[in-house]
Amino acid sequence: MELSIYGLGMAVICSSLTILLLYACRKQYGFIQKFGAPLVLAAYLLTIIRLLVPLRFPWQLRIPLPWLLNPFYYFVDRQMFSVGTYIVQGQMVFGVVWIVGSLWFLTRWFLQYRNAKRTLLQRNCRQTEQDIKLLEQIRTGSQRKLRVEVWRNSYISIPMGMGVFRKMILLPEKEYTDEELYYILLHEYTHFRHGDTCTKMLLHIFCCIFWWNPFGKLLERDVDRILEINCDRSVTAKMNKASVTAYLETIIHTIKETDSKKSKVQTTVGTALFHQDANHEILERFQLVVQGQADERNKGHKSRKGLVLLVILLLLSYTVEIQPSFEPPESDLAEGIELTPDNTFLIDNGDGTYDWIFRGEDGDEMLEVLNTLDNLTHKEIIADMKKQGFPIMEVY
Repeated sequence: MELSIYGLGMAVICSSLTILLLYACRKQYGFIQKFGAPLVLAAYLLTIIRLLVPLRFPWQLRIPLPWLLNPFYYFVDRQMFSVGTYIVQGQMVFGVVWIVGSLWFLTRWFLQYRNAKRTLLQRNCRQTEQDIKLLEQIRTGSQRKLRVEVWRNSYISIPMGMGVFRKMILLPEKEYTDEELYYILLHEYTHFRHGDTCTKMLLHIFCCIFWWNPFGKLLERDVDRILEINCDRSVTAKMNKASVTAYLETIIHTIKETDSKKSKVQTTVGTALFHQDANHEILERFQLVVQGQADERNKGHKSRKGLVLLVILLLLSYTVEIQPSFEPPESDLAEGIELTPDNTFLIDNGDGTYDWIFRGEDGDEMLEVLNTLDNLTHKEIIADMKKQGFPIMEVY
Protein backbone atom coordinates (compact mmCIF):
# COMPACT_ATOMS: atom_id res chain seq x y z
CA MET A 1 0.00 0.00 0.00
CA GLU A 2 1.45 3.35 -1.03
CA LEU A 3 0.65 6.83 -2.24
CA SER A 4 1.69 7.49 -5.81
CA ILE A 5 0.87 9.53 -8.86
CA TYR A 6 -0.64 6.34 -10.34
CA GLY A 7 -3.09 6.14 -7.44
CA LEU A 8 -3.89 9.85 -7.69
CA GLY A 9 -4.65 9.54 -11.39
CA MET A 10 -7.02 6.64 -10.78
CA ALA A 11 -8.68 8.52 -7.91
CA VAL A 12 -9.29 11.55 -10.14
CA ILE A 13 -10.83 9.37 -12.85
CA CYS A 14 -13.11 7.48 -10.42
CA SER A 15 -14.20 10.64 -8.61
CA SER A 16 -14.84 12.63 -11.79
CA LEU A 17 -16.91 9.86 -13.38
CA THR A 18 -18.94 9.48 -10.18
CA ILE A 19 -19.63 13.22 -9.97
CA LEU A 20 -20.76 13.29 -13.60
CA LEU A 21 -22.95 10.22 -13.11
CA LEU A 22 -24.60 11.59 -9.98
CA TYR A 23 -25.14 14.99 -11.59
CA ALA A 24 -26.76 13.35 -14.62
CA CYS A 25 -28.99 11.19 -12.39
CA ARG A 26 -29.98 14.25 -10.37
CA LYS A 27 -31.39 15.77 -13.54
CA GLN A 28 -33.82 12.87 -13.83
CA TYR A 29 -37.20 13.57 -12.26
CA GLY A 30 -37.84 11.51 -9.14
CA PHE A 31 -34.22 10.50 -8.45
CA ILE A 32 -34.05 12.26 -5.07
CA GLN A 33 -37.60 11.17 -4.24
CA LYS A 34 -36.66 7.53 -4.88
CA PHE A 35 -33.30 7.36 -3.13
CA GLY A 36 -33.45 10.26 -0.67
CA ALA A 37 -31.13 13.22 -0.18
CA PRO A 38 -29.02 11.56 2.59
CA LEU A 39 -28.01 8.68 0.30
CA VAL A 40 -26.99 11.06 -2.50
CA LEU A 41 -24.97 13.11 -0.01
CA ALA A 42 -23.31 9.88 1.17
CA ALA A 43 -22.38 9.08 -2.44
CA TYR A 44 -20.73 12.48 -2.82
CA LEU A 45 -18.91 11.99 0.51
CA LEU A 46 -17.45 8.66 -0.63
CA THR A 47 -16.40 10.36 -3.87
CA ILE A 48 -14.46 12.93 -1.85
CA ILE A 49 -12.91 10.19 0.30
CA ARG A 50 -11.78 8.37 -2.85
CA LEU A 51 -9.96 11.47 -4.05
CA LEU A 52 -8.43 12.19 -0.64
CA VAL A 53 -7.13 8.61 -0.24
CA PRO A 54 -5.43 7.76 -3.57
CA LEU A 55 -3.83 4.50 -2.41
CA ARG A 56 -2.42 1.77 -4.63
CA PHE A 57 -1.93 -1.86 -3.61
CA PRO A 58 0.35 -4.64 -4.95
CA TRP A 59 -2.62 -6.87 -5.79
CA GLN A 60 -4.39 -4.31 -8.00
CA LEU A 61 -5.22 -5.24 -11.58
CA ARG A 62 -3.11 -3.02 -13.82
CA ILE A 63 -4.67 -1.96 -17.11
CA PRO A 64 -2.13 -0.46 -19.55
CA LEU A 65 -3.25 2.64 -21.46
CA PRO A 66 -0.04 3.81 -23.14
CA TRP A 67 -1.78 6.05 -25.70
CA LEU A 68 -3.39 8.07 -22.88
CA LEU A 69 -0.95 7.98 -19.99
CA ASN A 70 2.52 7.58 -21.48
CA PRO A 71 2.81 11.26 -22.58
CA PHE A 72 1.72 12.46 -19.14
CA TYR A 73 4.06 10.20 -17.19
CA TYR A 74 6.95 11.02 -19.49
CA PHE A 75 6.29 14.66 -18.62
CA VAL A 76 6.14 14.19 -14.84
CA ASP A 77 9.37 12.17 -14.90
CA ARG A 78 11.14 14.44 -17.34
CA GLN A 79 14.19 16.34 -16.13
CA MET A 80 13.04 19.92 -16.66
CA PHE A 81 16.12 21.82 -15.47
CA SER A 82 18.77 21.71 -12.79
CA VAL A 83 19.70 24.03 -9.96
CA GLY A 84 23.35 23.35 -9.27
CA THR A 85 23.55 19.60 -8.74
CA TYR A 86 19.82 19.32 -7.98
CA ILE A 87 17.71 18.06 -10.88
CA VAL A 88 14.13 19.33 -11.07
CA GLN A 89 11.68 16.85 -12.60
CA GLY A 90 8.26 17.44 -14.09
CA GLN A 91 6.48 15.92 -11.11
CA MET A 92 8.18 18.45 -8.84
CA VAL A 93 6.95 21.32 -11.04
CA PHE A 94 3.46 19.80 -10.98
CA GLY A 95 3.58 19.57 -7.18
CA VAL A 96 4.76 23.15 -6.75
CA VAL A 97 2.06 24.50 -9.09
CA TRP A 98 -0.56 22.47 -7.20
CA ILE A 99 0.56 23.76 -3.80
CA VAL A 100 0.89 27.40 -4.92
CA GLY A 101 -2.54 27.26 -6.57
CA SER A 102 -4.13 25.73 -3.47
CA LEU A 103 -2.61 28.39 -1.22
CA TRP A 104 -3.81 31.12 -3.58
CA PHE A 105 -7.42 29.91 -3.68
CA LEU A 106 -7.51 29.19 0.06
CA THR A 107 -6.12 32.63 0.91
CA ARG A 108 -8.49 34.39 -1.46
CA TRP A 109 -11.50 32.54 -0.05
CA PHE A 110 -10.44 33.18 3.55
CA LEU A 111 -10.11 36.91 2.90
CA GLN A 112 -13.49 37.00 1.14
CA TYR A 113 -15.12 35.15 4.03
CA ARG A 114 -13.53 37.40 6.65
CA ASN A 115 -14.41 40.60 4.80
CA ALA A 116 -17.99 39.46 4.15
CA LYS A 117 -18.44 38.54 7.81
CA ARG A 118 -17.06 41.87 8.98
CA THR A 119 -19.28 43.72 6.53
CA LEU A 120 -22.38 41.88 7.68
CA LEU A 121 -21.71 42.46 11.36
CA GLN A 122 -20.99 46.15 10.87
CA ARG A 123 -23.99 47.07 8.72
CA ASN A 124 -26.71 48.22 11.12
CA CYS A 125 -27.23 44.91 12.90
CA ARG A 126 -29.95 44.84 15.51
CA GLN A 127 -32.08 42.34 17.42
CA THR A 128 -35.85 42.35 17.93
CA GLU A 129 -37.93 40.73 20.65
CA GLN A 130 -39.98 38.91 18.01
CA ASP A 131 -36.87 37.27 16.54
CA ILE A 132 -35.41 36.27 19.92
CA LYS A 133 -38.72 34.92 21.22
CA LEU A 134 -39.43 32.71 18.19
CA LEU A 135 -35.83 31.44 17.99
CA GLU A 136 -35.95 30.45 21.66
CA GLN A 137 -39.22 28.64 21.00
CA ILE A 138 -37.54 26.66 18.21
CA ARG A 139 -34.46 25.93 20.32
CA THR A 140 -36.60 24.70 23.23
CA GLY A 141 -38.52 22.31 20.99
CA SER A 142 -35.43 20.95 19.27
CA GLN A 143 -33.60 17.79 20.31
CA ARG A 144 -30.30 19.67 19.94
CA LYS A 145 -30.07 22.84 21.99
CA LEU A 146 -27.71 25.02 19.96
CA ARG A 147 -26.52 28.48 20.86
CA VAL A 148 -27.63 30.57 17.89
CA GLU A 149 -27.94 34.34 17.60
CA VAL A 150 -30.41 36.16 15.37
CA TRP A 151 -29.78 39.60 13.88
CA ARG A 152 -31.52 41.96 11.51
CA ASN A 153 -29.22 43.30 8.82
CA SER A 154 -29.81 45.99 6.20
CA TYR A 155 -27.11 44.67 3.86
CA ILE A 156 -28.71 41.34 2.92
CA SER A 157 -31.89 40.59 1.05
CA ILE A 158 -32.22 36.86 1.78
CA PRO A 159 -32.45 35.18 5.21
CA MET A 160 -29.27 33.21 5.83
CA GLY A 161 -27.25 31.40 8.47
CA MET A 162 -23.51 31.71 8.91
CA GLY A 163 -20.77 30.73 11.31
CA VAL A 164 -19.30 27.50 12.63
CA PHE A 165 -18.32 28.45 16.17
CA ARG A 166 -20.44 31.57 16.47
CA LYS A 167 -23.69 30.61 14.82
CA MET A 168 -25.85 33.46 13.56
CA ILE A 169 -29.09 33.79 11.62
CA LEU A 170 -29.23 37.03 9.63
CA LEU A 171 -32.55 38.46 8.49
CA PRO A 172 -33.26 41.35 6.09
CA GLU A 173 -34.87 44.49 7.42
CA LYS A 174 -38.41 43.45 6.50
CA GLU A 175 -41.69 42.86 8.25
CA TYR A 176 -42.62 39.22 8.83
CA THR A 177 -45.64 37.65 10.43
CA ASP A 178 -44.97 35.35 13.37
CA GLU A 179 -45.72 32.33 11.17
CA GLU A 180 -43.38 33.42 8.39
CA LEU A 181 -40.60 34.29 10.80
CA TYR A 182 -41.02 30.99 12.63
CA TYR A 183 -40.54 28.94 9.44
CA ILE A 184 -37.58 31.03 8.29
CA LEU A 185 -35.82 30.65 11.65
CA LEU A 186 -36.70 26.94 11.77
CA HIS A 187 -35.17 26.41 8.35
CA GLU A 188 -31.89 28.10 9.26
CA TYR A 189 -31.77 26.46 12.70
CA THR A 190 -32.16 23.08 11.01
CA HIS A 191 -29.15 23.87 8.82
CA PHE A 192 -27.12 24.42 12.00
CA ARG A 193 -28.53 21.25 13.53
CA HIS A 194 -27.32 19.29 10.48
CA GLY A 195 -23.93 21.03 10.51
CA ASP A 196 -24.48 22.35 6.98
CA THR A 197 -22.43 25.53 7.42
CA CYS A 198 -19.45 23.42 8.48
CA THR A 199 -20.07 21.01 5.60
CA LYS A 200 -20.11 23.84 3.07
CA MET A 201 -16.93 25.34 4.51
CA LEU A 202 -15.05 22.01 4.41
CA LEU A 203 -16.31 21.33 0.89
CA HIS A 204 -15.11 24.70 -0.32
CA ILE A 205 -11.69 24.09 1.26
CA PHE A 206 -11.61 20.74 -0.55
CA CYS A 207 -12.39 22.46 -3.86
CA CYS A 208 -9.67 25.04 -3.21
CA ILE A 209 -7.12 22.26 -2.64
CA PHE A 210 -8.17 20.38 -5.78
CA TRP A 211 -8.59 23.58 -7.77
CA TRP A 212 -7.35 21.94 -10.96
CA ASN A 213 -10.23 19.44 -11.00
CA PRO A 214 -12.86 20.86 -13.41
CA PHE A 215 -15.64 18.92 -11.65
CA GLY A 216 -15.04 20.52 -8.24
CA LYS A 217 -17.47 23.40 -8.81
CA LEU A 218 -20.07 20.97 -10.11
CA LEU A 219 -19.69 18.94 -6.91
CA GLU A 220 -19.94 22.02 -4.69
CA ARG A 221 -22.99 23.38 -6.46
CA ASP A 222 -24.94 20.13 -6.39
CA VAL A 223 -24.12 19.37 -2.75
CA ASP A 224 -25.35 22.86 -1.87
CA ARG A 225 -28.69 22.14 -3.58
CA ILE A 226 -29.03 18.76 -1.88
CA LEU A 227 -28.35 20.28 1.53
CA GLU A 228 -31.34 22.57 0.95
CA ILE A 229 -33.50 19.62 -0.08
CA ASN A 230 -32.39 17.65 2.96
CA CYS A 231 -33.18 20.64 5.19
CA ASP A 232 -36.68 20.97 3.69
CA ARG A 233 -37.23 17.24 4.21
CA SER A 234 -36.22 17.50 7.86
CA VAL A 235 -38.29 20.63 8.54
CA THR A 236 -41.50 19.24 6.99
CA ALA A 237 -41.09 15.59 8.05
CA LYS A 238 -43.67 15.81 10.86
CA MET A 239 -45.81 18.64 9.51
CA ASN A 240 -49.41 18.32 8.41
CA LYS A 241 -50.55 19.56 5.01
CA ALA A 242 -51.58 22.98 6.32
CA SER A 243 -48.16 23.55 7.89
CA VAL A 244 -46.36 22.37 4.75
CA THR A 245 -48.43 24.79 2.69
CA ALA A 246 -47.61 27.65 5.05
CA TYR A 247 -43.90 26.76 4.93
CA LEU A 248 -43.84 26.85 1.11
CA GLU A 249 -45.87 30.07 1.03
CA THR A 250 -43.26 31.64 3.30
CA ILE A 251 -40.52 30.78 0.80
CA ILE A 252 -42.61 32.13 -2.10
CA HIS A 253 -43.37 35.35 -0.25
CA THR A 254 -39.70 35.81 0.65
CA ILE A 255 -38.69 35.31 -2.98
CA LYS A 256 -41.18 37.93 -4.13
CA GLU A 257 -39.92 40.42 -1.53
CA THR A 258 -36.26 39.92 -2.41
CA ASP A 259 -34.48 43.05 -3.59
CA SER A 260 -32.42 41.90 -6.58
CA LYS A 261 -30.50 45.19 -6.65
CA LYS A 262 -28.86 44.69 -3.26
CA SER A 263 -25.42 43.18 -2.92
CA LYS A 264 -25.44 39.47 -2.32
CA VAL A 265 -23.22 37.58 0.07
CA GLN A 266 -21.47 34.64 -1.53
CA THR A 267 -23.00 31.26 -0.82
CA THR A 268 -19.67 30.06 0.57
CA VAL A 269 -20.23 32.32 3.59
CA GLY A 270 -23.29 30.46 4.84
CA THR A 271 -26.65 28.88 4.08
CA ALA A 272 -29.49 30.85 2.51
CA LEU A 273 -33.22 30.18 2.53
CA PHE A 274 -33.02 29.92 -1.27
CA HIS A 275 -30.70 30.83 -4.14
CA GLN A 276 -31.59 33.58 -6.54
CA ASP A 277 -31.85 32.79 -10.25
CA ALA A 278 -32.35 29.11 -9.39
CA ASN A 279 -35.97 28.57 -10.32
CA HIS A 280 -35.44 24.96 -11.36
CA GLU A 281 -33.92 24.04 -7.98
CA ILE A 282 -36.71 25.84 -6.10
CA LEU A 283 -39.34 24.01 -8.14
CA GLU A 284 -37.62 20.71 -7.36
CA ARG A 285 -37.64 21.50 -3.64
CA PHE A 286 -41.33 22.35 -3.74
CA GLN A 287 -42.19 19.15 -5.60
CA LEU A 288 -40.29 17.01 -3.12
CA VAL A 289 -41.92 18.71 -0.13
CA VAL A 290 -45.43 18.42 -1.62
CA GLN A 291 -44.95 14.77 -2.53
CA GLY A 292 -43.75 14.09 0.99
CA GLN A 293 -41.58 11.28 2.26
CA ALA A 294 -43.77 8.29 1.48
CA ASP A 295 -43.03 5.08 3.39
CA GLU A 296 -40.17 6.44 5.50
CA ARG A 297 -39.34 3.04 7.00
CA ASN A 298 -38.97 1.45 3.58
CA LYS A 299 -36.90 4.41 2.36
CA GLY A 300 -34.65 4.08 5.39
CA HIS A 301 -34.16 0.40 4.55
CA LYS A 302 -33.31 1.31 0.95
CA SER A 303 -30.85 3.93 2.18
CA ARG A 304 -29.02 1.39 4.33
CA LYS A 305 -28.76 -1.06 1.45
CA GLY A 306 -27.68 1.75 -0.85
CA LEU A 307 -24.98 2.84 1.61
CA VAL A 308 -23.62 -0.71 1.80
CA LEU A 309 -23.55 -0.84 -2.01
CA LEU A 310 -21.71 2.50 -2.17
CA VAL A 311 -19.04 1.28 0.26
CA ILE A 312 -18.59 -1.90 -1.81
CA LEU A 313 -18.20 0.17 -4.98
CA LEU A 314 -15.66 2.38 -3.19
CA LEU A 315 -13.59 -0.68 -2.22
CA LEU A 316 -13.89 -2.14 -5.72
CA SER A 317 -12.48 1.07 -7.17
CA TYR A 318 -9.19 0.19 -5.47
CA THR A 319 -8.91 -3.15 -7.28
CA VAL A 320 -8.14 -1.65 -10.70
CA GLU A 321 -5.53 0.85 -11.77
CA ILE A 322 -4.71 2.21 -15.20
CA GLN A 323 -1.04 2.70 -15.97
CA PRO A 324 1.29 3.64 -18.77
CA SER A 325 3.03 0.81 -20.60
CA PHE A 326 6.71 0.82 -21.51
CA GLU A 327 8.51 -1.49 -23.92
CA PRO A 328 11.62 -3.21 -22.58
CA PRO A 329 14.99 -1.83 -23.76
CA GLU A 330 16.07 -3.11 -27.18
CA SER A 331 19.33 -4.37 -25.67
CA ASP A 332 17.41 -6.73 -23.44
CA LEU A 333 15.31 -7.98 -26.36
CA ALA A 334 18.37 -8.59 -28.48
CA GLU A 335 20.19 -10.58 -25.82
CA GLY A 336 17.08 -12.60 -25.03
CA ILE A 337 17.87 -12.84 -21.30
CA GLU A 338 15.08 -14.23 -19.15
CA LEU A 339 15.20 -13.04 -15.55
CA THR A 340 13.63 -15.32 -12.96
CA PRO A 341 13.75 -15.52 -9.14
CA ASP A 342 16.09 -18.50 -9.57
CA ASN A 343 18.79 -16.73 -11.57
CA THR A 344 18.45 -13.10 -10.47
CA PHE A 345 18.38 -11.23 -7.18
CA LEU A 346 18.01 -7.55 -6.29
CA ILE A 347 20.44 -5.38 -4.34
CA ASP A 348 18.77 -2.65 -2.28
CA ASN A 349 21.22 0.26 -2.04
CA GLY A 350 19.20 1.91 0.73
CA ASP A 351 18.76 5.19 -1.13
CA GLY A 352 15.78 4.25 -3.27
CA THR A 353 17.91 2.73 -6.05
CA TYR A 354 18.40 -0.93 -6.85
CA ASP A 355 20.84 -3.10 -8.81
CA TRP A 356 20.31 -6.65 -9.94
CA ILE A 357 22.68 -9.61 -10.23
CA PHE A 358 22.04 -12.17 -12.97
CA ARG A 359 23.73 -15.59 -12.84
CA GLY A 360 24.04 -17.18 -16.26
CA GLU A 361 24.10 -20.91 -17.01
CA ASP A 362 27.88 -20.84 -17.19
CA GLY A 363 28.09 -19.45 -13.66
CA ASP A 364 29.12 -15.97 -14.74
CA GLU A 365 27.46 -13.03 -13.03
CA MET A 366 26.23 -9.90 -14.79
CA LEU A 367 25.49 -6.65 -13.00
CA GLU A 368 22.68 -4.41 -14.28
CA VAL A 369 22.47 -0.97 -12.71
CA LEU A 370 18.78 -0.13 -12.62
CA ASN A 371 19.20 3.44 -11.46
CA THR A 372 20.52 4.36 -14.89
CA LEU A 373 17.00 3.83 -16.25
CA ASP A 374 14.38 6.54 -16.15
CA ASN A 375 12.74 6.82 -12.75
CA LEU A 376 9.24 5.59 -13.64
CA THR A 377 10.52 2.55 -15.56
CA HIS A 378 12.87 1.82 -12.68
CA LYS A 379 10.03 1.84 -10.18
CA GLU A 380 7.82 -0.31 -12.38
CA ILE A 381 10.50 -2.94 -12.91
CA ILE A 382 11.36 -3.10 -9.20
CA ALA A 383 7.69 -3.31 -8.19
CA ASP A 384 7.11 -6.11 -10.71
CA MET A 385 10.19 -8.06 -9.60
CA LYS A 386 9.18 -7.77 -5.94
CA LYS A 387 5.71 -8.98 -6.82
CA GLN A 388 7.19 -12.03 -8.56
CA GLY A 389 9.26 -12.87 -5.49
CA PHE A 390 12.77 -12.00 -6.60
CA PRO A 391 15.25 -12.29 -3.68
CA ILE A 392 16.40 -8.96 -2.21
CA MET A 393 19.77 -8.31 -0.60
CA GLU A 394 20.25 -5.25 1.57
CA VAL A 395 23.69 -3.62 1.58
CA TYR A 396 23.07 -0.87 4.16
